[in-house]
Amino acid sequence: MAYKKRGKIGAPLKLDAALQKQFVGYIAEGQYFETACALCKITYPTFRKWMIKGAAEETGIYHEFMVAVQEAEAVSERDAVLYWKQFFNQDYKAVRDFMDRRFRNKWGRKDVMEISGPDGGPIQTQNQNLNVDLSKLSYDELEQLSIILKKTEPDVKQITQ
Repeated sequence: MAYKKRGKIGAPLKLDAALQKQFVGYIAEGQYFETACALCKITYPTFRKWMIKGAAEETGIYHEFMVAVQEAEAVSERDAVLYWKQFFNQDYKAVRDFMDRRFRNKWGRKDVMEISGPDGGPIQTQNQNLNVDLSKLSYDELEQLSIILKKTEPDVKQITQ
């Protein structure tokens, strides 16, 4: 990959073939973007700018960088899934967890959490104008809310099916 040198205007371009290879290598290993940035001595906002520029271009250094990062993510995911699948014959939980994550609509957990006030009634709030749609919260968020409410209202019941 040959890159054109920039003119002498502005700061020198930090992104080059060597940095791209190093960064993409970390991503292919499964590192987080933030970790790869730190190891390559670039800031996360700089990385995001490069990715945004790459998405806006059809060719060029930033576009090649963006494509290489996306390919490295795919390689990392593929390798992790292949490793995970090695445990399918040894541990049913590996299969269950894989199916839950990969095919959530069919095989995912169907946990239901109900939060209610005393005797199953509504939860009383200080601000009666508060209109909150709890159906938009994830299971984990509802669980956290339940813990918070238990600390403030001793009669709150949690039902998990």
